[in-house]
Amino acid sequence: MTPRQRTSGFTLIEVIVALSLLALIMLGLLSGLRSMADSSRRIDHVIERTEQIRMVGDFLRRSISQAQVLPHYTVEHGYVVFFKGDAQTLLWIAPFPSYHGLGGLHVMRLSHKADTRQLILEYAPYEGLTPGAEDEPPSFQQHLLLDEVDTFEVFYRKDAQQPWQGAWEETNLIPGQVRIHLR
Repeated sequence: MTPRQRTSGFTLIEVIVALSLLALIMLGLLSGLRSMADSSRRIDHVIERTEQIRMVGDFLRRSISQAQVLPHYTVEHGYVVFFKGDAQTLLWIAPFPSYHGLGGLHVMRLSHKADTRQLILEYAPYEGLTPGAEDEPPSFQQHLLLDEVDTFEVFYRKDAQQPWQGAWEETNLIPGQVRIHLR
């Protein structure tokens, strides 16, 4: 018999063990990459949502701060201003930004649709008010401001020294401050 010559290389067992270890490492890497992709999507959604809320907040801040004091006569209260609000709805007259292509005074109503979780802005051009017709303009157009809104509350006060109220009861002036709480 001739002596066996030793050849260099790996045994079948060593190759199987190495491939198994490599498969486990690749599985861990793929799982990590998937987690990073999911995190990136969630971060993008949060950033987009934050930007959307900021834009809506800026629009509402500007529009409500420009609310017009347009007195009109009612049989019940005499001369009143057109501004109404409770904890769930806000109705006012203000200039609509011309960069939306709709410049001029508009009657605006902000409300929350709880069943669809949407914050809706309804608006119609202001064409003056006739006695008895101050409640609603003939046709509002709707615009979705935000979706996925669980809580919507509006608070009002005359000035910083007054407590916040859930409804605006004054008929002869507009509130000095309006606070909108969204969640």
